[in-house]
Amino acid sequence: MIKRLIKIYLLLLFALFPSVLSFSFSLGNSETRGNKLYHEGKYEDAVKEYTQGLAKKANYTLYYNRGASFFKLGQYDKALSDFENSATYSNSKEGHIKAIYNAGNSSFMKAEADKAKNPSTALESYGKAVKHFERVLQLDKNNQEAAYNLELGRVRIDELKKQQQDQQKNDQQNKDQQNKDQQNKDQQNNNQDNQNQQSQNQQQQDQQKSNPDNQEQQKQGQQNNNQQNKEDNPLKMSASEAVSPEDILKEEARRKEAVNLQLSNGSAVPVDKDW
Repeated sequence: MIKRLIKIYLLLLFALFPSVLSFSFSLGNSETRGNKLYHEGKYEDAVKEYTQGLAKKANYTLYYNRGASFFKLGQYDKALSDFENSATYSNSKEGHIKAIYNAGNSSFMKAEADKAKNPSTALESYGKAVKHFERVLQLDKNNQEAAYNLELGRVRIDELKKQQQDQQKNDQQNKDQQNKDQQNKDQQNNNQDNQNQQSQNQQQQDQQKSNPDNQEQQKQGQQNNNQQNKEDNPLKMSASEAVSPEDILKEEARRKEAVNLQLSNGSAVPVDKDW
């Protein structure tokens, strides 16, 4: 399987070379300079020359050769666009097939470059590559290169989809575990708070039980204070200690008797009533 994949990778580049090597040097100056620069490996300069030629007149060869230059530079999205345009301008079935084939190659390589950082974009590019290779086989059912690359594109799509599914599953599991850990942490905090409260309540109860003498002393001290207040303030009597009506009548009779006694002795002294 590994040897077969290596062979498929080599097929991705094979179709770029024939059209580049068969450039006609009878084209204008921009095309001629672009061909020379391409063969020298100066792909950026070649792109500039082909772009100048396309500004004058668009054709199959200029788009194809500029697409090949972009492909060499690793600018697969631009290569894809140029190969698709080249297929549009092709006047032959063979030229159309080669352009579509390399459009598929460009889409595939763009997906390879994107799959690590942007799997969604890579899936889209793999899908475009598969469609281009399918189109080639519709035009040429015996095209083995397109058949190999089509198979590889489908394998890559399945691999990437499975990778995304596994990633989503792992993300969900991690999320569930985080939620579970948080719930356990919250429960532990609640249990600790309850234990602290119970401990505090128990300490208060123990404190109360361990100091009965203090409570009795406080009670006795309060009674003593009340008794002392009564002695210091005799007028502040409770209801049970109030003077009865009989006592008042007796006191009044006693005072009258004293007054009469004084009158009989000839010494009248006025007495102020204080009741």
